[in-house]
Amino acid sequence: MEELVIVSPSLVQRYGGPGPRYTSYPTADRFSDGFRELEYRNALERNRDRGRDQPVSVYLHVPFCPSGCWYCACNKVVTRHRPTIDRYLATLHREVESATAHLDRHRPIGDLHLGGGTPTTLGPDGIEAWLETINTFFRPGSADGFEASIEVDPRESPPGLVTTLRQLGFDRISLGVQDFDPRVQAGIHRVQPIERTEAVVEEARAVGFSSVGFDLVYGLPHQRPASFQGTLDEVIRLGPDRLSVFRYAHLPARFPAQRKIDASALPSPQTCLKLFADAVERLTSAGYVHIGMDHFARANDGLARAQGDGTLHRNFMGYTTRAARDVIAFGVTGISCVDDVYAQNVGRLSRYQALVESGRLPIERGTRLTPDDRRRRRIIDALMCRSSVDLDTEGGGADRFRTEFEALVDFERDGLLRRDGPRITLTDLGRLFVRAVCRVFDRYASGASKHSRVA
Repeated sequence: MEELVIVSPSLVQRYGGPGPRYTSYPTADRFSDGFRELEYRNALERNRDRGRDQPVSVYLHVPFCPSGCWYCACNKVVTRHRPTIDRYLATLHREVESATAHLDRHRPIGDLHLGGGTPTTLGPDGIEAWLETINTFFRPGSADGFEASIEVDPRESPPGLVTTLRQLGFDRISLGVQDFDPRVQAGIHRVQPIERTEAVVEEARAVGFSSVGFDLVYGLPHQRPASFQGTLDEVIRLGPDRLSVFRYAHLPARFPAQRKIDASALPSPQTCLKLFADAVERLTSAGYVHIGMDHFARANDGLARAQGDGTLHRNFMGYTTRAARDVIAFGVTGISCVDDVYAQNVGRLSRYQALVESGRLPIERGTRLTPDDRRRRRIIDALMCRSSVDLDTEGGGADRFRTEFEALVDFERDGLLRRDGPRITLTDLGRLFVRAVCRVFDRYASGASKHSRVA
C-alpha cells in the first residue's frame, strides 16, 4: 500500500474536508430535539417480545476525569470528588431500573463496554457495584460469547488496578496513548511517560486479558512525520492487539479547552494525511490488518477474521464482530439503538440526575428511521465495513440512488472507487476517503460540518 503515502494535494482539497465517522446513520448531530422519552419507551416495549432471547450490547458512559486533556471532545466532568461520583452511581442504578421496566428484564447481555471520560474514576468498588446492578436487571451472557471491555488511562492506573479489572470479568482493555512524543504530550496537556503505558500493558498480559488496544491520535500540535515514526516504533514494540488511529478535530468554538492548544503548531492537512499513511504502511508491514477507516488489528484477531469473511459491523463503539445488536446505553450522553430508533441521553450531569431521580428516562434527543434511512444505513455500513456495496442488495434497487451513483463519477475518475453495474468498490486509495464516499449517500449532509476532516 506504498501508494497511500503519496496523495496529491488536489485530492485532499477535493475530498478531505470535514465529514461524519458514521458510527450511526443518521449521525447524532442530525437527531431531533423534538424526540421524546415516550418514543424511546415505546421502542423498548416494542422490542420486548421480539428480542426476548436476543443478546443486547450495554454501554456505560462515565464522564469523570481527574484532569482535563486539551484535545478531548468527549463529554466529561473534571473531578475527583467522591460524593459526586457516588451520586452518579446511585443515579445509574435508577436509570437501569427504569429502562428495564420497559424491556424484558433479565435480557441476556452479549457485550458490555465502559467508556468515558475515565471509567476507572468509579474505583474498583464502584465498578463492582455497577456490574452488580447490571446483573440484577440483565442476564449474563454465555461465557463463550460474552465480552466486557473498558477504557483505561495509564496515568490513572496504579499497580494492581488492571488485575482487579480482570478479576471483575473484563477481558478487553483499551489504553489512551495518543502519542509517545513528550513535546506533543505537553502540547495537549497529557504528559504520559511511556514506562507507565508499558507497565499497564505488561500487567494486562500477565493477568490474561484477551485483548489490549491502543488509541492513537494524529493531527495533534507539534506532530510531524519523523516524530510520529518514533511513536509507531514504540507501538509496534509493545504490540497491542487492536489499534484506533483517530484524526484530531480542532473545533475550539465547540470545545473551549481546545483554545489552549497552539493552533500554529497543528500539522497541515497534507501532513496529517502523511501521518496516517505512514501509520497504515508501518502497521500493515508489522502484521496488522487495516480493518477499515482508522482501525487496525492483528491478523488472528476477531475483527480481522470478521473483515475477511464479510461479517464486520459498526456501531457507536466503532468496528465490531457483533451483528445488528440492540445497544442500550446508560449515563450522560449515552446513545441507545433499539430496532429503528436512536435515543440520546441528556448531556448535562445535573439535568441527567434530576430526570432520573424523578423516575423518568433521561432522553434529550433522537430519531426514528424511515425506510429510506434504513436503506442508506445499510449502504454506508457496507462501504465502511466491506469497502464495497451492491445497491440492488443493500439499497433495495440501484434506481433509487441514481443521483448518488452518478455523483460518484469524479471519485471514480480520481481512482478512489470502481463502479460495476450496481456495485461500488473502493480502491486502497479510496479507503482513505471512505467518509467522503459515504457522505454522497447521506441525505442529511448539508450546511456547516461539526466533524473532523476526512483527511
